[in-house]
Amino acid sequence: MNQTTLNFLETIINDRDAANAGREEIFSHASALLEKYSVKSDVKVTIPSETDFFDLCRLAGLDLYRTLLIVLKSQFERYAIENSELKMLPSALEALRELSEKTALARSHASPFYPGKACGTMNVPKLHALFNAGWADAGFSPYEFIDLVNVMLASNIFFERVDSREVDYFIRNHRREIGILRLMEPAEREELLIKKSMVQELEKQFDDAIYDLNQKKLMIANLNSDFYEQFGDVYLVIAKNEQAYSKLSRMVQIKRALPDITREELEEAETETRRKEAEILENLETDIINSKYVKFNVENLLKQFTEEDLKNVDLEGYKRQLKKTEREIYTLTHPDMLENTVLTEKQKIKLCELFRRSIEVTGEETGFSIRLVSSLTEILESARAIWRSMGADVDTRFEVEGKNAGEQLAFLGRRITKLKENIAQVKNMTFNFMNDPDAKEKLACLSSKHAVKEMIGQFEKKNLWYDMQIRELESELDNLFGPENFGNEAN
Repeated sequence: MNQTTLNFLETIINDRDAANAGREEIFSHASALLEKYSVKSDVKVTIPSETDFFDLCRLAGLDLYRTLLIVLKSQFERYAIENSELKMLPSALEALRELSEKTALARSHASPFYPGKACGTMNVPKLHALFNAGWADAGFSPYEFIDLVNVMLASNIFFERVDSREVDYFIRNHRREIGILRLMEPAEREELLIKKSMVQELEKQFDDAIYDLNQKKLMIANLNSDFYEQFGDVYLVIAKNEQAYSKLSRMVQIKRALPDITREELEEAETETRRKEAEILENLETDIINSKYVKFNVENLLKQFTEEDLKNVDLEGYKRQLKKTEREIYTLTHPDMLENTVLTEKQKIKLCELFRRSIEVTGEETGFSIRLVSSLTEILESARAIWRSMGADVDTRFEVEGKNAGEQLAFLGRRITKLKENIAQVKNMTFNFMNDPDAKEKLACLSSKHAVKEMIGQFEKKNLWYDMQIRELESELDNLFGPENFGNEAN
């Protein structure tokens, strides 16, 4: 965090010489709150309440936006401390200093946090009542206030210093938007805010659905790798025997149907099929070989980092970047997103191929528990290049379109419908992947040591069956070609 409430209090106290008629009162109030952080307890970390900070901000002359940011900071800090190992520290002073230094820890709690979640804190309706009483002239309606809180949380602006340029920009932008909203009729304004809130929630659900799809694909790739590591050698023998059996079965059927065909002609007819089968076997053999090194490669990579390095990884920040990348790729490449665009058919085909590649897990990702942004970046840049070549905008950020209330409401309505359709489509894709019979069978094979042992026995029995069938088919084929070919095998 760029500023904790502790930093905020220290700034006020250190700024004691600033010209302000109530400077001594502000200093006294801030100092009293700072003392609360230092209280040591074996039971629970003591943190000033959001009303303590509300009163201080009002006393210091902060506006509604900056006061709300501080109040949200205080609630978030309480929530993060209560839900982490920081609650074991003897005082809030030590807990907050630790939180401010560990960005990864702070961000890991930002996503699930919402006002009122921490024990003894106010929910959004209570905060709205508190702030509307403090700033009666601001006149935020319940929906306007909810929208403001949601935007602050979604942007993580409450992590910033209240006197930062980022906060200044945020406030200017929100005041401009609220000014436009208030030119609308009250009913239209409330409807627009409700629909905007629905869109924000659906956008989040859409991001989560795409992330879940990609994670499930990674899970299946890891499942395949585990399967090949466990059964690879015997499975490769089965695959070779299966191909030999299929080839001999085809040749016997063709020879029966065309008695005059020669062995050379029959072999030539099989050339293309054999080439494809050889390619399949080669890929399978590569996957099996790679599976034996996946865990070793991942462990070797992790050894390059210390335990402290891994502990401080900003996983939540990484997941946000991953979701953003996956969402942008989906928006720019999924076939349904390419309808009614300026793109040529050739470009659409290229983009569809990029989408297919984006949901296929690469070898370097196998063995990890989350997809790699680095593996998707090249795909995203290729998609952007195609769109830019047509002079199209590749900015996928959401902004309400429309010159008036009617147009904006219609736009949001279409957006809600489309998002619901997209979410359903992605979830359906995920369902199909997870219900693939091959994936289910492999999962069952690896479910326990007993299942592994039983499966190896079944594979060995299957290979014995193939050996017997192959010998019988070879003999039958030799007989079909007559005495002059006796003893020759179909290769």
